[in-house]
Amino acid sequence: MKESMHFIDEFLNIFQGMSTVPYNGNGYCLKGKFSFTAQYARYPCIDESYELQIIVPYDFPKKNLLITEIGGRIPRSEDFHINGDNTLCLGSNFRMALILSDQISIVNFAEKLIVPYLYAVSLKLKYGYNFVFGELAHGVKGLYQDYLSIFDLKDQGQLDQAFKCITAKKRVANKKICPCGCGRRLSKCTYRCKINELRGLLSAKKLKEIYLDYKINHLGFRNIDRNENRGGHAFNRSHRFRCI
Repeated sequence: MKESMHFIDEFLNIFQGMSTVPYNGNGYCLKGKFSFTAQYARYPCIDESYELQIIVPYDFPKKNLLITEIGGRIPRSEDFHINGDNTLCLGSNFRMALILSDQISIVNFAEKLIVPYLYAVSLKLKYGYNFVFGELAHGVKGLYQDYLSIFDLKDQGQLDQAFKCITAKKRVANKKICPCGCGRRLSKCTYRCKINELRGLLSAKKLKEIYLDYKINHLGFRNIDRNENRGGHAFNRSHRFRCI
């Protein structure tokens, strides 16, 4: 809890339109005007504010923030990546963990996830652009596509094997068949570099949490049309995006 309060104080010093408000749930509640200025590639610079509610769980960062736009400006629909509970859909747990792997803080979450989402929404509302960072299918299909993209694999069998490798101890994983489909042991294939790269970004505990999330959704991954790529909830942000 003390760590969460440190993160909150840091966030409020930067996003001064936000403030803490009473909350009876399992965490802290921040409400107010979330202001930002950002630009991406050839798209216009956006200087905007949205009324947001941010729930910070007591055990953040183990659990992610819950963000809700409370000003009524963003349509409540999948086309704008709004979940059924009205929270913003910012990406899969795996993707968000990778994006935030360099620094765990509410400020980093805001600058790398909330601002890009609101920037994309602003462009869509003002100019009619599709989401500029790319989109994946809604729900389980989007999760499946995102996991395949992260591991750079092609099908569910490979994905299953990749998770078994990445959550096993290194010496055990090296003896397993490589997920890439080459038929060799992981230790004998260059794909081990991909596994090691992901291991280097996230803790073993976090990877096991993501694997558990994957297994919970496992049945929904069956018979997915792997060619479908529309709608969705995961964004591929470029280094050309600037949060000003």
